[in-house]
Amino acid sequence: MTAALFKDWFFHHFVSEVKESFKSLGLPEDTKAILLLDNYKAHSPVDELVSGNIVATLLPPNVTSLIQPMDQGVIQNFKCFYRRSFIQGLLNSDCDVTDLQKKFTVKDAVYAIALSWNQVKNTTLQKCWRKLWPAANPASDLTLQTDEEENHQDALTKVLDVVRSADNPLKTLPEDEVEEWLLINENEPVEQELTDEDIINIVVNPQPTQNLEESDSDAETEEKEKISWAEASESLNKFISFAEASTSYSASEIIDFHIIRNKFYTKRQKSRKQKDIRDFFKSK
Repeated sequence: MTAALFKDWFFHHFVSEVKESFKSLGLPEDTKAILLLDNYKAHSPVDELVSGNIVATLLPPNVTSLIQPMDQGVIQNFKCFYRRSFIQGLLNSDCDVTDLQKKFTVKDAVYAIALSWNQVKNTTLQKCWRKLWPAANPASDLTLQTDEEENHQDALTKVLDVVRSADNPLKTLPEDEVEEWLLINENEPVEQELTDEDIINIVVNPQPTQNLEESDSDAETEEKEKISWAEASESLNKFISFAEASTSYSASEIIDFHIIRNKFYTKRQKSRKQKDIRDFFKSK
């Protein structure tokens, strides 16, 4: 969405639809109509959105959490899960952020989106809708905290748990920097417009999928007869790639495989924090 597109929509679609609605309701042509807008940057200035008695106006401040619960609560929570998934992939890879971004395809993003949405709880939906629709919550849930600040803090805690879960360069990041990263595009307008040619090119010439291969650590290769975490990770990635290319597995099954891989990443990170008891009996 861009300001130019929005302005075109207002004058060539919204205004005409409103006038047609006036006619169907038997209202005079000079009936007043107001389009309520939030302060999204891609919206045109309201003083430019005037057509006779049909005008646009901005919503008052500090009402977003009340009338846009999906934006402030649910979507924000979903974004944090998505970022946590990205962090998990980074911590379980043998490359830096730039290389990981190059390997991260649109298909990877789609699966990450599906996994992240599955992690949004029903209680989160209830908390976010309670202000606008109190009847949606049973009486037993009246003690649920509903402020978007608390939803944000909960999501921040989940991301921090991943960052602090094992020895890695991100572990030393202060909490305020992690929070800044979580909110880095909070108010970013979506102003990039894809042409028909761009869309066709993306579909016809998709980027090849590359798997993230894991390198063995010293602790993992200590016993040669055992399968290391890195070897298991490589096999798991290959299997998921096989399933994605096969017609034998449904989309829901592939999503389940991605869920298993995310759980694998979590368990691997936890294992890196634990020492084998035999390490304490080694001769120095």
